Amino acid sequence: MTFEVPWAFVEAHRDGMVAQDSRNLKVPGFRKGKAPMQVLNVHYRRQIEDALSKRFAHAHAAQFLSERDLRVAWGPSVERCRYRPGRPLVVRALFEVFPPFELGDYTDLEVRVEPDEVTDEHVEAVLEQYRLRHASFRNLDPRPIERGDEVVCTIRVSEANDDGDGPEDDDGEREAPQETPDTARYLVVGDPELSTPQIDALLEGMEPGQTAVVRTSNAEDFGMPGLGGRRCSAEIAVQRLVEKELPDLDDEFAQDLDGGHETLDEVRDAIRKELSAQVSERAEAASRELVHYKLASSHPEAHNLPGRFLQQRLREVHTKFVRKWREEYGKPPSDRMIQSRMMLVPGQVVVEQVLDRIADVEDISVPNQEVQQHLDQWIAEYCAQEGASTEDATDAALRMNLAGQIRAGMRRTRAIEFVIANGQLAAETAVGDGEEAGVDQRSSEGAAEPSLTAADEAAGPSATGAREG
Repeated sequence: MTFEVPWAFVEAHRDGMVAQDSRNLKVPGFRKGKAPMQVLNVHYRRQIEDALSKRFAHAHAAQFLSERDLRVAWGPSVERCRYRPGRPLVVRALFEVFPPFELGDYTDLEVRVEPDEVTDEHVEAVLEQYRLRHASFRNLDPRPIERGDEVVCTIRVSEANDDGDGPEDDDGEREAPQETPDTARYLVVGDPELSTPQIDALLEGMEPGQTAVVRTSNAEDFGMPGLGGRRCSAEIAVQRLVEKELPDLDDEFAQDLDGGHETLDEVRDAIRKELSAQVSERAEAASRELVHYKLASSHPEAHNLPGRFLQQRLREVHTKFVRKWREEYGKPPSDRMIQSRMMLVPGQVVVEQVLDRIADVEDISVPNQEVQQHLDQWIAEYCAQEGASTEDATDAALRMNLAGQIRAGMRRTRAIEFVIANGQLAAETAVGDGEEAGVDQRSSEGAAEPSLTAADEAAGPSATGAREG
């Protein structure tokens, strides 16, 4: 776009800008700070034009776009600014818009997921987990280990270092060989949930006090993620043979648990309440995911996303994802995980656009007071984490248009809630096949992945997420 800013606005801004700095400006033939305004305007014309092309021209470009019925995705970015005293300022700016699309049906969709029923079997399964955590172990006399034996051992996996050098990192420099610390573990030989076939093969026939070492190219075979694909040395030291003794399920056991329960029935009631909350949360999350899927798949014309905007969003998501993963696990995510996360971004953007349209049609609004509450919380957390003043935190929020991000996120959340409330029951369950209630699901790398789904991010920025974005 190319547009003009009337000279009256340009002159007023120019004169105010020059007057503010006039005391520090020097012109040949005049003492510092004594040159008249007309002389300063001529002598510093190039600097004035450069200054105008930045904030002043950008602000008017943004105003120019806001007065038009456009859904701006990226920009405006001032490409050129022509300043001629006495004439309008000519500004050329670049921007991208989201593609127009027809809003499809978003009511009566099959998106409502009912929570699973919490059964007595689920409650007893969790109670059995409590019982296992409070088990005691009795040492058995040393003898060769057999299948089905309960064993306490330490496992240490270290990266092989045949040539004296570690692997190269992304910058081509050598890393120090990695090594896991000695980890005491309770294993049941032959139990796939507590051991692996590779560990079983080493343990069978060993006795307490003995140590075995084996070379492997997959540390995960020995329950140690993070070194997969590299040559490793696994060392297993058997400490003792044990026999597990479980406590009786009675009121005395209930009193030993945290929570201040007096009877076993009180513990069961607490477990049922917690499981009911879990399955309700899963049902809500499954409903949100269904809303995302249905809206994205029913608006194919909205998938033609602007290039610069999409690249910028991909960079932001990549940076945030890698940072959060490093903070939580102390290592970068795998390329496969990064690629999987990046594949979600285009669909997330499409759903954001559809939810914005739904919020417009249904006149969904967010009171200023609610936005301010979230903004105040973010400012307080920013000051605590960064050691910044309230003024600096407020300036940072203004630069990011954080209030606008919060408002947009809250409108999208309420648009999702509207679709779910007006939807039909879906043939989905809150708990996936084979998933037991109350059991924490873990990834193949040994830890639960951070919650970074498209549904979470489309709902709006968190205090930390907004700052990082």
